[in-house]
Amino acid sequence: MKNTIGRRQQINVSLNTRVLIFDCISFAFVLLFIYTACSKILTFSVFTETLAKLPLIGGCAGFLAYAIPAVEILISLLLIIPLAKRLGMIAALLLMSLFTLFLVYMVATVTYLPCSCGGVISRLSWEQHILFNTAFIIAAIFGLRINRR
Repeated sequence: MKNTIGRRQQINVSLNTRVLIFDCISFAFVLLFIYTACSKILTFSVFTETLAKLPLIGGCAGFLAYAIPAVEILISLLLIIPLAKRLGMIAALLLMSLFTLFLVYMVATVTYLPCSCGGVISRLSWEQHILFNTAFIIAAIFGLRINRR
């Protein structure tokens, strides 16, 4: 009997399966980012006004109203381009982590919490937002782990 204490279990998954999983996670991020970017662009003035009401970033609302959808679209493009997918996943992970840290800060320190996400996602409570984002963060980490070079 082999001693397995202290050894990490490895699950052998074929390359094709790993690529498929990574592509599915990438596609989920593309859908999320394109959907939210379009929603923000279509309701640009409301999005800008909502950003202006947020602590920490309210002073940069004008810049962020353009930058956030642009970054979401840029990351989506990276996730579509085969040679840039891994970079796109890293960027998606960083962006979702940043959004989530901001949400946690907001929930912990602010009593009035306007949402600037856009679309159906803006109907989530802030706690649900954190869980939603955390699920995407976990998916990105998982995707990056199975797609090691």
